[in-house]
Amino acid sequence: MSRHFKILILFAAFALLNGHGVKANDDVDVDADTAVTADQISARFFNQPVLLGDKEYFIGAYQKLNWHRANQLCALGNMSLTAIESSTERDLLSTYLYSKKMLGKGYWISGSNLADPNTYTWSQTGRNFFYTAWQYRQPPAGPTRYCVQTNGQFYWTTSNCLIERYFICSRPLVPACGANGNCYYAGP
Repeated sequence: MSRHFKILILFAAFALLNGHGVKANDDVDVDADTAVTADQISARFFNQPVLLGDKEYFIGAYQKLNWHRANQLCALGNMSLTAIESSTERDLLSTYLYSKKMLGKGYWISGSNLADPNTYTWSQTGRNFFYTAWQYRQPPAGPTRYCVQTNGQFYWTTSNCLIERYFICSRPLVPACGANGNCYYAGP
């Protein structure tokens, strides 16, 4: 992890905690189902990004935030809430989370129907869902606007965006313009 990224994450956490101190020596029970307080956050909160497939992930499994604040924290780290766009990506993430004993937690991902109640899109990419892993009877029909989270089996469910949950940030390993900076318009 680059020094610049570590400093940015520390600044973001400080800002999100409204200036409360961060104690690096406190021990945090990472398997607890409740959110840790500002006085309990350890250096482990700022875990090493994980490389899986063609993305780099940050698993925010030690502090619960609402969907908007989670998106903000991801952005401060030059990431966004993740868009899970294939079964391969879902399998990679769920296998990793299972290996770390973190699969049972629900995580915010970047999906929502905030722009249009009839369409779910990824805030990370702006694209409509073309791959889905909805839990049975999800998403609910109707005009209510929701954000998308994972459940304990890593299927997707909808929830009020203001509820605090753990979250997953990501960014592509190769920039949108390619490794050599060759941008082109692919068109629809």
